[in-house]
Amino acid sequence: MSGSMLMRLIDVVLIILFGFIGISDIQNKTQLKLPGQSTSEPIQEEIVEKVFVQLVIHNIGRELGEFEIYIEGERPINAQDLPALRAALRALDNRFEAVGRKMIVIIDPEEDVTMQRTVDVFDLCEQENYIKSIDFRFSDEQV
Repeated sequence: MSGSMLMRLIDVVLIILFGFIGISDIQNKTQLKLPGQSTSEPIQEEIVEKVFVQLVIHNIGRELGEFEIYIEGERPINAQDLPALRAALRALDNRFEAVGRKMIVIIDPEEDVTMQRTVDVFDLCEQENYIKSIDFRFSDEQV
């Protein structure tokens, strides 16, 4: 393609572009309110100390209980079944709430625990409105 042909092509494209700009309906339809000086009081966030509670799920039929609750600096709490676990977590939550602390439950199932068992514990925490997280560790064979 020669240089003069390229110039003509650019001229035609620009004429078409300006034609579309000329016939288009360009209007400002919205007015944005610019930020100004605030008259409201600043919001003070409540600072809550968090307590991490590790909840280990064992296989059904374990002699010491199916669940162990670990809190830093305290002895572990054993629970035999889901109702006992619910009662233990409620007692802990009430104890921490009384001193202005928020309990965060970290669910830690053992490798050989069924997924349904983990889901049951997760549902229990959901029903009680506990902040929760699940900690999974993969064995070397699975990676």
